[in-house]
Amino acid sequence: MAPLLLARSNSGDASDILPVSTIVFIVGLSLAGLLIVIALLWIALRFFRHKSQAKREEERGVAFLNVRGVIREMNEPGPVHHILR
Repeated sequence: MAPLLLARSNSGDASDILPVSTIVFIVGLSLAGLLIVIALLWIALRFFRHKSQAKREEERGVAFLNVRGVIREMNEPGPVHHILR
């Protein structure tokens, strides 16, 4: 009767334990998936940061926009009586 018990316990344990190659395969796929997710997040973050930086620079450039003709600059040649007014 003892060999029957040993055979049952061995056959039950063998089906519960995954082979090493399957474990390595699962861990490898998990690491690859994690690296892909991290790379996609990094690319998305970089894209949105560059986009927002360009938008800020454009708004800052508009704030210091020089419109010719509104204010006469001192080095422009012109009649003297316009400067004295």
